[in-house]
Amino acid sequence: MRAPDRAGPPPEGDLGTARGLLDPGDEVMASIARLAGATTARLRLSGPPLGDRRPPGLGVVLLAAAVGARGERRSFELAHAVPKPRTAYDLLTYHAVAGAAVPYAPGLADVLRDSSPLTGCLDRPGPAGAQDCDDLVDRLRQDRQARRLLTLGFARPVTDPAQYGWRGDTLAWLRHEDVDLVLDVYESALVHFRAEHERMARAAWRAAMAGDLAAAVPVATWWRALAELEAAAPALLRGRHELIDYHQWTNLFRRVRTLEAT
Repeated sequence: MRAPDRAGPPPEGDLGTARGLLDPGDEVMASIARLAGATTARLRLSGPPLGDRRPPGLGVVLLAAAVGARGERRSFELAHAVPKPRTAYDLLTYHAVAGAAVPYAPGLADVLRDSSPLTGCLDRPGPAGAQDCDDLVDRLRQDRQARRLLTLGFARPVTDPAQYGWRGDTLAWLRHEDVDLVLDVYESALVHFRAEHERMARAAWRAAMAGDLAAAVPVATWWRALAELEAAAPALLRGRHELIDYHQWTNLFRRVRTLEAT
């Protein structure tokens, strides 16, 4: 099982020896344990993550086999057969495999996102995974270290409109449940990734002015929660010293909303 930080596409194989997945042996079990530890460290968590000491299960073996056989039609069946992660280490090992494979397996990507809720949270949910991702966001934000992972993950700029939409809708929901987390995300975005967000905002403004709302809406949606807080509770924003010069984004959201209504 490949290390989670190794660059390049995951290795490929076939399902000719699929029966061995039921009893992978001590070497594979040791690899799963190493993968769990390495992913915990890579995501800057400490063990046990989320306070859950239970070891990872064998579900990640099925997931890795589906990824390895991604050129076969049976890979979809195998990916759909992957059990839901039961432990925190399951969440991490599933993400180590699915998160690394999504860019290289476009035909299998949505099934991988559905199988791995953490991948869905940090990327976007698959078609059947939205509720699992919502539930996991609730769980992550209750843990100090996982909350930091969620904050930085959501603060990073993306190029996939579906990612923008998922994060924007989630932040809009969270502003009623956890306003500090929402402000942490926007503050982190402007501290760590301001240039990238500015570039995406300029492109969205150009699209909106040209009448291409389909290109502008995803970026504008990501800033919805901040625009709503600016209108409803401006004192909260003034209390965040790193949250400055954000009006190009909140104005973008309002402008796109106006254009949608006309």
